Amino acid sequence: MVWYYRIIKHKTSNQNHFALHEVFYDDDGNIISWTEQPIDIIGESKADIKRALKQMLLDIETEVITESELLKNLK
Repeated sequence: MVWYYRIIKHKTSNQNHFALHEVFYDDDGNIISWTEQPIDIIGESKADIKRALKQMLLDIETEVITESELLKNLK
């Protein structure tokens, strides 16, 4: 199992918002789960924060995932 940062589009009532989550994949590249809450940037040093931010910027170059698609594909 591996994970990447991904932007997930959420729809609440008639409004959309986007958030950054950790998304987990199986060995075949299928999404198997994601963090319920958007991620926080936490580290033990400034370097940890910079490293996380750089990885986030790389990972979010992929297309935005909609929460409804994620839920549909898990069923």
